Amino acid sequence: MRIGEIRTLIEGKSDTELVFFAMFDKDEAEELIMNNLMEDFGASNEVKLTHEEWVYVYTKMIEDDGIWNEVNESFRYYISNVLEQRKKGNQNDNSK
Repeated sequence: MRIGEIRTLIEGKSDTELVFFAMFDKDEAEELIMNNLMEDFGASNEVKLTHEEWVYVYTKMIEDDGIWNEVNESFRYYISNVLEQRKKGNQNDNSK
Protein backbone atom coordinates (compact mmCIF):
# COMPACT_ATOMS: atom_id res chain seq x y z
CA MET A 1 0.00 0.00 0.00
CA ARG A 2 1.31 3.42 -0.80
CA ILE A 3 1.76 5.91 2.05
CA GLY A 4 -0.82 8.21 0.43
CA GLU A 5 -3.40 5.43 0.67
CA ILE A 6 -2.64 4.99 4.36
CA ARG A 7 -3.08 8.74 4.93
CA THR A 8 -6.46 8.58 3.20
CA LEU A 9 -7.54 5.59 5.30
CA ILE A 10 -6.66 7.30 8.59
CA GLU A 11 -7.88 10.76 7.61
CA GLY A 12 -10.31 12.06 10.19
CA LYS A 13 -9.27 9.60 12.88
CA SER A 14 -8.19 10.98 16.22
CA ASP A 15 -4.48 10.93 17.11
CA THR A 16 -5.41 8.84 20.14
CA GLU A 17 -7.53 6.25 18.29
CA LEU A 18 -6.06 2.75 18.32
CA VAL A 19 -5.76 0.82 15.06
CA PHE A 20 -3.94 -2.37 14.19
CA PHE A 21 -2.05 -2.85 10.98
CA ALA A 22 1.09 -4.66 9.94
CA MET A 23 3.70 -2.62 8.13
CA PHE A 24 7.02 -3.60 6.63
CA ASP A 25 9.16 -1.28 4.58
CA LYS A 26 12.31 -1.68 2.54
CA ASP A 27 14.52 -0.44 5.40
CA GLU A 28 13.08 -3.13 7.66
CA ALA A 29 13.76 -5.78 5.01
CA GLU A 30 17.36 -4.66 4.74
CA GLU A 31 17.73 -4.69 8.51
CA LEU A 32 16.42 -8.28 8.54
CA ILE A 33 19.00 -9.22 5.92
CA MET A 34 21.82 -7.55 7.84
CA ASN A 35 20.88 -8.94 11.26
CA ASN A 36 19.56 -12.39 10.47
CA LEU A 37 20.01 -13.60 6.91
CA MET A 38 23.49 -12.68 5.70
CA GLU A 39 25.10 -15.87 7.02
CA ASP A 40 22.35 -18.04 5.51
CA PHE A 41 22.92 -16.64 2.03
CA GLY A 42 26.68 -16.08 2.02
CA ALA A 43 28.86 -13.46 3.62
CA SER A 44 27.93 -10.78 1.10
CA ASN A 45 28.16 -7.21 2.27
CA GLU A 46 25.30 -6.28 -0.02
CA VAL A 47 22.18 -5.89 2.10
CA LYS A 48 20.44 -3.25 -0.01
CA LEU A 49 17.51 -4.51 -2.04
CA THR A 50 17.00 -3.16 -5.51
CA HIS A 51 13.70 -1.47 -6.27
CA GLU A 52 12.69 -4.50 -8.34
CA GLU A 53 13.55 -6.90 -5.50
CA TRP A 54 11.51 -4.86 -3.03
CA VAL A 55 8.56 -4.68 -5.45
CA TYR A 56 8.71 -8.48 -5.74
CA VAL A 57 8.59 -8.93 -1.94
CA TYR A 58 5.84 -6.31 -1.60
CA THR A 59 3.73 -7.87 -4.34
CA LYS A 60 4.08 -11.40 -2.97
CA MET A 61 3.10 -10.22 0.52
CA ILE A 62 0.05 -8.34 -0.77
CA GLU A 63 -1.07 -11.33 -2.86
CA ASP A 64 -0.50 -13.95 -0.14
CA ASP A 65 -3.98 -15.03 0.91
CA GLY A 66 -2.48 -17.02 3.79
CA ILE A 67 -1.32 -13.84 5.49
CA TRP A 68 -4.76 -12.24 5.22
CA ASN A 69 -6.49 -15.43 6.36
CA GLU A 70 -4.29 -15.59 9.48
CA VAL A 71 -4.88 -11.91 10.28
CA ASN A 72 -8.64 -12.29 9.84
CA GLU A 73 -8.73 -15.46 11.94
CA SER A 74 -6.76 -13.77 14.73
CA PHE A 75 -9.04 -10.72 14.60
CA ARG A 76 -12.13 -12.91 14.77
CA TYR A 77 -10.62 -14.97 17.63
CA TYR A 78 -9.89 -11.94 19.79
CA ILE A 79 -13.24 -10.29 19.09
CA SER A 80 -14.96 -13.57 20.01
CA ASN A 81 -12.80 -13.78 23.13
CA VAL A 82 -13.90 -10.30 24.22
CA LEU A 83 -17.56 -11.16 23.63
CA GLU A 84 -17.20 -14.41 25.56
CA GLN A 85 -15.61 -12.54 28.48
CA ARG A 86 -18.39 -9.97 28.34
CA LYS A 87 -20.97 -12.76 28.38
CA LYS A 88 -19.30 -14.22 31.49
CA GLY A 89 -19.17 -10.76 33.10
CA ASN A 90 -15.36 -10.71 33.08
CA GLN A 91 -14.43 -7.62 31.13
CA ASN A 92 -10.74 -7.32 30.33
CA ASP A 93 -9.14 -4.38 32.16
CA ASN A 94 -7.07 -3.67 29.01
CA SER A 95 -10.23 -2.91 27.04
CA LYS A 96 -10.73 0.45 28.78
